[in-house]
Amino acid sequence: MFDAAIVGAGPAGAATAIHLARRGMRVVLLERTQGDRRKACGEGIFPRGLEELRRLEVHPAVDSLGAPLTGVRFNAAPYQATATFGGGSLALGMQRTDLDPLLRRRAVEVGAELRLGASVRSLVRGPGRFTGVETEDGERIEAAVIVGADGLRSRIRWLAGLDRPQHRRRYGISAHLQLPRPVDPLVDIHFHDDAEVYVTPVGPATVNVAMLFRRGMRSSSGGPTAAFRGLIQSHALLAAGTLLDVPVAAGPFPAASRRPWRDNLLLVGDAAGFVDAISGEGISTSLLSARACADAVVRYLDSDLERSFERYARQRGGLARNADLLAHLSLVLSSRPWLARHSVRNLMRQPETFRRLLGVSAGDLRVADLRPRDLLALTVGV
Repeated sequence: MFDAAIVGAGPAGAATAIHLARRGMRVVLLERTQGDRRKACGEGIFPRGLEELRRLEVHPAVDSLGAPLTGVRFNAAPYQATATFGGGSLALGMQRTDLDPLLRRRAVEVGAELRLGASVRSLVRGPGRFTGVETEDGERIEAAVIVGADGLRSRIRWLAGLDRPQHRRRYGISAHLQLPRPVDPLVDIHFHDDAEVYVTPVGPATVNVAMLFRRGMRSSSGGPTAAFRGLIQSHALLAAGTLLDVPVAAGPFPAASRRPWRDNLLLVGDAAGFVDAISGEGISTSLLSARACADAVVRYLDSDLERSFERYARQRGGLARNADLLAHLSLVLSSRPWLARHSVRNLMRQPETFRRLLGVSAGDLRVADLRPRDLLALTVGV
């Protein structure tokens, strides 16, 4: 019997496994795919996410594979506004097909058992708690705690009865481009009518382009790939690039849970809910919440007290609120082009306000640290 069965070996699941295994827990990490499958993702790791990678001791390898980022730039033609991360700290752009294997290998190094191709069919229920999971091939895996880390469309969340229906419907799509020259070390966010385009450097002259569509994948004729190519053509530098892979879609967003735990089961990462899982902060939030999740599991196994999970829910809620700020702001601006131009112009004139907004999203500041003058600067430019 395992102390923890973690379903999903993305950043959230693998990081949770690392934390638990390093603390002497017997952990099994179940991943339904056989290899390093691409997924739609913003591929930006903000400074607090990099700090978590240092804690996990994968940071040197990460540095050699990613591209350093100094801040974020908003674009609403003809205006641009730029904010850098506080204290001169750096973020990182890194392809998921590089990051995920690093974290999985680290989990195995510290003692977790990784099973690829293990798709969970059902939860096994006992008196007052879950006793394990059953895979598609009929194997039952017993564990004291179940962790659902299986992403945006989490099967574990649904099986546990924690799904919360959402009415807003947005879809995302991403792919990589090789450009004719390197770009600025910034996450570039472009606002279009009912769409946002996130351009994140992930290597020398290589960028990840992620697009979020407000009206769904059929918002333009030809579907998401046609819309993706059309928006690329509207950017001179991107239009000169070479598409390196087939665009990958995700959605609908947002996803939400009624709460991130039930009995002896917890949700972590996108499985616990997020506004826009490819808008840039998903990886960092997943890494931070993984540590909080592991702490809750250890406290629960030591004392069998549900309040350890309640504490985790509060911690995760605080992390998500900060990360959601930039996503919510981008959502509002993309839905109203006139407001995007107005707000980006104001942020260009009031760079300190933009730095504070980015500081909240990056975890350097709290939402409560925003001043009334910041809201005035954003809305009316004073």
